[in-house]
Amino acid sequence: MSESKPVPMSNTSVAYVAFLRLHWHRLKLYLGFLRHGGRFRWNGELGAWEARKSLPGFAERGPLGVAVRSMRELRRWIAFFDNPKDPMYRWLGSIGHDGVLWDIGSANGLEGCTAAHLNDCQVVFFEPFTPSIETILKSLYLMERAKGVRPRTEVVQAAIGDKPGFGRFLMHTRPVPGETLNSLGDAVGSYCYGGRDAVSIGSSQWLKYASLDEMLETELPKPTHLKMDIDGLETRALAGAERLLAMPGLRHAVIEANGPTRPEVQAIMTRHGFVQVDDRRHGVSGESETGDLFFERNA
Repeated sequence: MSESKPVPMSNTSVAYVAFLRLHWHRLKLYLGFLRHGGRFRWNGELGAWEARKSLPGFAERGPLGVAVRSMRELRRWIAFFDNPKDPMYRWLGSIGHDGVLWDIGSANGLEGCTAAHLNDCQVVFFEPFTPSIETILKSLYLMERAKGVRPRTEVVQAAIGDKPGFGRFLMHTRPVPGETLNSLGDAVGSYCYGGRDAVSIGSSQWLKYASLDEMLETELPKPTHLKMDIDGLETRALAGAERLLAMPGLRHAVIEANGPTRPEVQAIMTRHGFVQVDDRRHGVSGESETGDLFFERNA
């Protein structure tokens, strides 16, 4: 007796299964968030959904409400809301009321909003992507309405690099909230995992390029804490931060670095009197492995 062969699924069936799988994963995401005390609310005033939840280990601070305008933004927030063992989460909670966080590469404001909520500290968001800037502004508005006090925050739309100027900002995907595959036009080959020269460009705009040392000349509060997540351009940004890194008041830093940039980041920070105290590795393994490097100024 011959064995029966499986009947291949049609393209329509494959698409239907993929559709069901996508919505099943979304439903599990929603239900898990609700089961752990999270709540959703449509905010007609802002034209956005609001996700609200108390943060693990900081229930006395009350729930944090943030704007979520896409599934990618929601997934990031839910993962962060429920991971109190994450070293970044603990680091943000330790900044204190008198701390000043400069959040370089803020994306949708996850780390900066968390720091502001947990510490009532000053936070400066640096982010070039316009949809992410709008999400940050909406989240800060929600925080003000919830507490009755304006958060001690500033928002800077600029791309941080080694020198001031203007240049093209390339968007390789849709210009919508939650997307992060974006590049500086003069550094497109320098990003993680071999650069993005071969990645198609969906749209672009001209944008202010700024160095961190240039930002010291503004009225922004000077940082005690620095967080940087800019996908492989960290050595370029640090090259434009010589004066900032030499400031005694800058005591703590977390810098995401991939395999090729890791030794140079470590050398730069050591030269400026910092010691590495932790290394949270994630992403692709091997030579291109990415990790958050935690530094403290050597007393």
